[in-house]
Amino acid sequence: TILMMDNYRSTPEILAAARSGIRYRSMAVLARDPKSYESLFQSIFPAYDIPYFFDAPKSLSYHPLAAFLLNLTPFLEDRWNTANLLAYLKTGLAGFTDNQADFLENYCLAYGIRRQHWESGRAWKFTPPDDPRKAKRDQEAEALRRRLFNPLIKLREELGEAGSLLDMLTALYRHLERLRVPVKLSRLAAKALDE
Repeated sequence: TILMMDNYRSTPEILAAARSGIRYRSMAVLARDPKSYESLFQSIFPAYDIPYFFDAPKSLSYHPLAAFLLNLTPFLEDRWNTANLLAYLKTGLAGFTDNQADFLENYCLAYGIRRQHWESGRAWKFTPPDDPRKAKRDQEAEALRRRLFNPLIKLREELGEAGSLLDMLTALYRHLERLRVPVKLSRLAAKALDE
């Protein structure tokens, strides 16, 4: 049975169909732009005790692993910039707290950190030497830079030495394991299921 409903105010027709013996799970509400109706479904269907499952296309780039890999790729292809590194850092999978990621981002913005600064072998010292409080910020930023950048350099070297696709994938997976990404993803999945 197919029912055509003109708008979201057709809830009584759904209830009538259910009373006539059609199971809710045999019904579907199709919309041209489902995302624009999501908030309506979330408020109206529960109010009428209509069980529902909402499914709409979602961009994969919002998934932490996808964002992590998308921002890792330019680094591995040697076409990266500070924005890529910061986006990679802020996925929550690179092993940094939100506060550390925010601190490093703010530092990079404040001092105009560019690719050559990341790649330089010299420690970051951008604050005036007469301000010990700010000098401590340099030390913190330098420690975070090395913690972020050194594993990426190691991964790039491992990929450069890889003789096959399997070796490349193994190197990438080792990188993910060093950062405990599989464990973090399991926790995120469990949290999502609890919500």
